[in-house]
Amino acid sequence: MRHFPNWLEAYFSYANDHFCPSKFHEWVGRSVVAGALQRKVSLRQEKITHTPNIYVMLVSHPAAGKSTAIDPGTDLIEALRAEYNPNFQIIPNQGTEAALVKQMQIQERFEIPGVSALFPHSSGYFYASEASSSALQNTFGNYIATLTAFYDCPKFFRKQLAGQTEMTQIENVCVNLLAGATFEYLKSLVNEQTVHGGFASRLIYVVNPEQRVREITWGEKTVDVNVSLRQKLLEDLAQIHALAGPVTATPDFKAAFVKWFPEFDRERIDLNSASLSSLLSRKGTNLIKIAIILSASESNDLTVTQKHFEEAKEIMDKVTEDNKCVLSMALMSNKESQSGITQFLGNALKKRGGRMKMADLKRVALINGNQTQLITQTLDFMQGSGWISYDGTVVTLLVDPDAHL
Repeated sequence: MRHFPNWLEAYFSYANDHFCPSKFHEWVGRSVVAGALQRKVSLRQEKITHTPNIYVMLVSHPAAGKSTAIDPGTDLIEALRAEYNPNFQIIPNQGTEAALVKQMQIQERFEIPGVSALFPHSSGYFYASEASSSALQNTFGNYIATLTAFYDCPKFFRKQLAGQTEMTQIENVCVNLLAGATFEYLKSLVNEQTVHGGFASRLIYVVNPEQRVREITWGEKTVDVNVSLRQKLLEDLAQIHALAGPVTATPDFKAAFVKWFPEFDRERIDLNSASLSSLLSRKGTNLIKIAIILSASESNDLTVTQKHFEEAKEIMDKVTEDNKCVLSMALMSNKESQSGITQFLGNALKKRGGRMKMADLKRVALINGNQTQLITQTLDFMQGSGWISYDGTVVTLLVDPDAHL
């Protein structure tokens, strides 16, 4: 018997501090449930098997509460390992590709109720409060390429590591990822070379672009209340962690997904931006993953219903609205590329109603670290390509910069 009818709602009540963006706490909670489920539950869709692992990236300016939001969730993951399953694999946030592959070779076996067999899996949880100071820098080997392969939970992962004569094989691998990142980090992660079909397209970006003065309280809950709530959350999380077996989709869930998917796919294909289309390519897969996470948060039934579909669709619709912001901010962070400066100048004009004096526009670009020569070259390019017009004093924006991502 669980303490809470909905683990995610209870977690939000526990973690919410009115300091971090609320959506950060919501997605950390979903990541924790996904991490607890590992590869022990799955939903079969004809020849496709959906495992509820997710790669979540909290994105904001520095000091916006990313690590503060991550801490209470990963504290529960660490406690789950310490108190309930010492074999639960937490991947070090500093490490090499070779070390990651070696760790993921360690397997557990689980039992499905009513089935007289043990099933192997290798599941891991990676978290880092700041991606740029973790293994996600991709400094040692092709760490990110390996994480990219792990996202799809392949039945067999094989790799010939540098310096080894024998091929490494891992069976039934599964990884969940939770990390914080600044917009500056995005320029190396989300760019014209990497966004199409790679690691960047597998991430769920939870974006908080605002910089605001935050209010802080000393804490309304007493220490005893927090300790009690944490313990109950941990006990329920242990029940979620114990779930194993196939997930059943009700006929209503199946009908809703079958109706929605082609409509979504048509809209994605019709987008003018190949980069935006790529970032949306796994929206359907992530919707199913989130539906499983929502179901596991509520009960041990391992059933997804139309209600879970509708909730998961709303969640995914909301989070993918920020994909334009992700691409735009990633481009603008690259101050050495013409496309980055073009995006910066276009957005600077857009924020000011589409018109600025040339001197003011150049000054804003310089203040934000762009180089004088590149600014001049880019403005000439924008005028020549029909982005802007210039009457000798005032620059007028002629296009929506976000339509050219």
